[in-house]
This record gives sequence, structure tokens and C-alpha cells, in this order.
Amino acid sequence: MQVKTTRTQAGGSWKVYLSTTRGERRTYDPDEIDDFFIIDGDLNYYLIPVAVVGGLHAIHLNAYGRYRQTSAL
Repeated sequence: MQVKTTRTQAGGSWKVYLSTTRGERRTYDPDEIDDFFIIDGDLNYYLIPVAVVGGLHAIHLNAYGRYRQTSAL
């Protein structure tokens, strides 16, 4: 599991970067992780499978509302 946080908004949605921050940015391989656990600036939690967002450097969370959690895991 990879944990990501965001305080960046764009177009009325929270934007979160899913790529690595070490050196040159790269996306995570499905062999490295299974899920992204994301916390947005409003303290909402998301559990998104890497298979759903694999290969993307960033996403807007308004498109992933079905993965929002009602409580922290």
C-alpha cells in the first residue's frame, strides 16, 4: 500500500500525485503495490486499487468517489 496526501485543488477537485517523488518521477508498478490510500485536504479517505489508476501520474479525486471510505482503515 502506498499512502498519498494532497492539499492541491484544481478545477474544484482535489488533485493527487500518484508517482514517486524520489529523483525522476515514475509511476508505481502493480508488482510494487496493491492499493493507494489517499487523504485529501478535507480529511476524506480513499482506497484505490493500483489496477484502477495504474500508469497515471496524477488523478482528480472527484472521479473516484466510489473509492471514498467512511472511516480510516
